[in-house]
Amino acid sequence: MKILKVDLKRAFFSKTNLITILIGLLVILLGMFMEPIRSAFNLYYSNASDINNSQKMHLIKNSLNKATLWNFGNYYYIMLMPLLSSIPFASAYLEDKKTGFNKFQIIRTNYKKYILSKLITTFISGFSVILIISIIYFLGINLIDSGNEFRSIFYDNTFLGDLGRLNFNLFLVIYTIITSFMGGVYAVFGLAISTFVNSILIGIVSPFILYYFGSYLFLIIGKVEYSPNIVNEFYRYVGISFKNIFIQLIVIFILSTICFFIKTYRSDTFE
Repeated sequence: MKILKVDLKRAFFSKTNLITILIGLLVILLGMFMEPIRSAFNLYYSNASDINNSQKMHLIKNSLNKATLWNFGNYYYIMLMPLLSSIPFASAYLEDKKTGFNKFQIIRTNYKKYILSKLITTFISGFSVILIISIIYFLGINLIDSGNEFRSIFYDNTFLGDLGRLNFNLFLVIYTIITSFMGGVYAVFGLAISTFVNSILIGIVSPFILYYFGSYLFLIIGKVEYSPNIVNEFYRYVGISFKNIFIQLIVIFILSTICFFIKTYRSDTFE
């Protein structure tokens, strides 16, 4: 489809896409360096009598391993994944609504091709943003890696917990794939919300609101297995399986697709 090629080209070669990736990397760097520095400072100047300065320096150096750096880098990044994944295409879609470019595309093609193109492009856009950030992140921590790898971030009986201890790089590959799909799904959710509003801010922030308040709600009622944050924090929760992650993502994707489909077809203004 010609419309799909146009949408993909606009998505991948946009300044917004590049800026989003840079923001994601900056957020990771903030956690990766600020948190270890704070922890190292607290350790070195602690009043612990059972450890000397030489041992403290050894622990600080040994903490610069990829497992620990990855855990620190996720400090802020995890919560912002839904927001970052929705920025590129949700903002472009709402801008097209304002300029009337959406109407032009529908007239030149048809509703079916238009809807299919928007869904595919939005999903790929959100998927690729998280994927690119994660790949750069992965390469970075492997370059910085120093000392023996701590496995304290992995609990017993957690999904992929054993793999994280035995082969951390393979764990990161699988984790990146899962979170990239999460990025695609939340981008589609942002697209669906964007059909009901004309505010770029609301369109972009809506996936973050779903993630943050959904996680908070299910944590309060004790239903962690339904919490949105299990998708990218599954290694912190006991009893979570791939089935929990898959069901949650597929439900959000299907509902978002239905909302976008119905709203687009029923729109009198070709939005």
